[in-house]
Amino acid sequence: MDRELSPKQKYKKYFVGVLPMILVFILASVIAFSIGLFSIDMLFLTVPFILIPVLFALQVNMADVEGGSQFSNKGLWSSFRRYFVGPFNGCYNVINSFFKAFLFSLLGSVIYAIVFVSIAQYVSPTLGTTIEAVVSMIESGVGFDDVTASLSSSPTFVYMLLSVQIVEGLIFTVLFIHYILGSAPMALIQGIMGAGDRRGVRMIYQATRKSNRGLYNKNYSKFAWPLYPLVIVGFFMGLAISLLVLVRAEFVYLDDPVTVFNGLMFAIPMGVLGSVLLLAFYLPYFFYSVEAFAFELIPVIRDTSVRIAKQNLEELKRMREINDEQARAYEEDIKRAQEIDIESSEDDSEDK
Repeated sequence: MDRELSPKQKYKKYFVGVLPMILVFILASVIAFSIGLFSIDMLFLTVPFILIPVLFALQVNMADVEGGSQFSNKGLWSSFRRYFVGPFNGCYNVINSFFKAFLFSLLGSVIYAIVFVSIAQYVSPTLGTTIEAVVSMIESGVGFDDVTASLSSSPTFVYMLLSVQIVEGLIFTVLFIHYILGSAPMALIQGIMGAGDRRGVRMIYQATRKSNRGLYNKNYSKFAWPLYPLVIVGFFMGLAISLLVLVRAEFVYLDDPVTVFNGLMFAIPMGVLGSVLLLAFYLPYFFYSVEAFAFELIPVIRDTSVRIAKQNLEELKRMREINDEQARAYEEDIKRAQEIDIESSEDDSEDK
C-alpha cells in the first residue's frame, strides 16, 4: 500500500483502476433493491448476501489496485468469497447493525409522532378527535379499509402517518449505513493483523476504541462526516423520483391515502437505493481514509494488546496465588484432621 499519498491523492491516482468495481457495486445495489420491489422481505436476503459482500469486495479491490493488480472477474469473485470465510466473516456486523438501526429508528419515529401531535393539535383541532376515533376503531376490530377511509376526515393525521413512515425510513437508512461503514476500520485491521482469532482481535479493537473514544471519534469524523448529507440527500432524491414515477404510472393518487401508503412501501426502499448510489463515488475516498486511519491506529492497538496481556498475566498470577493459598489451607485442614484422628486413637487406647 502506498502510504506516502494522502487519501485525496490516492483517489485521483487510482480512480480509473477502481472504477470497474464501483460500477459493479452500483449494479449490485440496483439488483438487490430491484428484487426487493417484488417483495420487501427479499431485502433481508439481497442486502446481506449480495450488497454487503460486494461492498467488502470494493474495499479489498481498492487495496489490490494500490498493489498493482488489475480488476478481473476472478479477483472480484475471490474478494466476494473472502467476506464469508476466514477472519473477515461477518466483519461488518450486519445483524447487529440492522437491529440497532431498527430500534433507534422506531424510537425516533415515536418521538417524532409525539412531537408532531403535540404541535399539530394547535393547528388542527380535529386531529385529537381523529386519533381517538381511529384508536377506538382499531380496538373494536374494524377492518383496515374502514379505518383508512375515515382518515380523509383529517388531512393533518394523514400527513402525520406519511411523515412518520418517511422519518422512520430515513433514520434507519442513516444509522444502518453508519454502523456498516463504521465497521470498515475493523475489517481492515483484521486483514492487517492477520490473526486467526477474530474474537481476540475484535476485543482488543473495541478496548482500544473505548479507551480512546474522544480521539477515535474525532479522527474518524474528519473523513466520515460527508456520508450523512449524502445519505440524506440521496434518500429524498430516490423517494421523490420513485413517488413521481408511481404517480405518473397512476399507481399512486395523492388524494388517496391508501395508495400513498402502499406507494411508500416501494418508495422508501428506493430512497435507500438513492442513498447507496449517491455514496458509490465517495466510497473510494472513504476507504482510502479508513486505510490511513487504521494504520495510525495499529500502534495504539498494539499498546492496548500489551496492556491487556499484562493485565491477564497479573490476573493469572493472582489466581495462582489464591490457588496456592487454597492448597496450603487444604493441606493444613488435612493435617489438622490427621492430628485429630491421632489424638482420638490415643484416647481410645488409654480407655482400654
